[in-house]
Amino acid sequence: MDAVSSPVVAHSIAALRAAKASEKGLLEISGPGLIHCQIGPGSLERLKLILSRIVAAAAVQGFRLEEGARGAHFAGNHETISIGVTEVVKRVAHTLTPVEQKLQAAWDKKRERQRRGASWDFEMPPVFAQWDYVCTGQLGFEMEAVHVGIGQRPRSTFRDARIQKLENAAEDISVALAVLAVAKREERERRQDDERRRQEEKRIREQPLRDRFIAERRREKLGEVLAEYADLDRLRRLLDGLHTNDSDQMPPRVSNFLVWARAELVSREAALSDAGLDEQFEDARLFGTDDDHSFKSPHWY
Repeated sequence: MDAVSSPVVAHSIAALRAAKASEKGLLEISGPGLIHCQIGPGSLERLKLILSRIVAAAAVQGFRLEEGARGAHFAGNHETISIGVTEVVKRVAHTLTPVEQKLQAAWDKKRERQRRGASWDFEMPPVFAQWDYVCTGQLGFEMEAVHVGIGQRPRSTFRDARIQKLENAAEDISVALAVLAVAKREERERRQDDERRRQEEKRIREQPLRDRFIAERRREKLGEVLAEYADLDRLRRLLDGLHTNDSDQMPPRVSNFLVWARAELVSREAALSDAGLDEQFEDARLFGTDDDHSFKSPHWY
C-alpha cells in the first residue's frame, strides 16, 4: 500500500521532533489533534512511513484520520476509533559512564585511605542510576479496545514481529479498524437496548407506586378546590347579607371592606371557572401527562 500525506501525521511528527526525551529515552506526545506516541528518536522516520501507509489503507475501508479533542482518531461508518503508537523499551543494568567511573574510582581511593587510617574524613559514596533504558525500535500500533458482551474481543493491537513489520501490515490494520468500528457500534446498540429494557422493567415495577402517588396528589388538589368552593359560597352569603343593610348608614370601614370583598369574589370566581381551574391544574402539573413529575422511586435500581 502506497503512503499518503496526512496533516494529522505531519503535525504529530513535528511535535515529536520538538519533544524532549523522557528519562527512558522516549519522545512522548498526546493531546488535542495529536496521535498519542511514545517512541525513541531513532524511530521517527519509520513511524512517518508506517502512519502514512495505515492512513492510505484505512481510506480504502472508508476511514479518515481526524483531529480530536482528546487526540487523533480514525472516523468512518459513523464511529471513531482512537489510536496510538508505542515502542518497546528494554531495561538493562546500568553501565557506568566515563565520568561516573572517575567518581567511583576517586571514592574508592578515599575509602582505602580511611581503611589504612590515613584519613578520617567521611564522605558518602556516589549514587548512580540502577538501570539503563534502551529503545529497541520494536513499535506497536494500538487502536481503541472495544469491550463486547459476548464473544472474543476484536483485535486492536499490532506489533512488529520477525515475520512482519508494521509498515507491511497496513492492510491488516485497516481491516481490523473496520471490524472494531462495527463491534463498537453493535456494542453501543446492545447497551442501549439493555438500558431501554432495564428502564421498561423499572417502569413496570414502579407503576403501582406511581399510580398511588398521582392519586394522592389529585385528592389533595380536590380537597383544596372544595375548600375554595366552600369559602366562595360563604363569601357570597356574607355579601348578600351586607347588601340588605342601608348603604347610607354603613360605617366607612365596612363600606371599604364591601368594595374589597366584591373584588375578591370576582377574583375567586375567576379562579374556579373552567379557565381558572385549568390554569391551577397546569401550575400544579395535574390531570395531564406530567402528574408524576415529582415522583421519586423508593428503590435504588
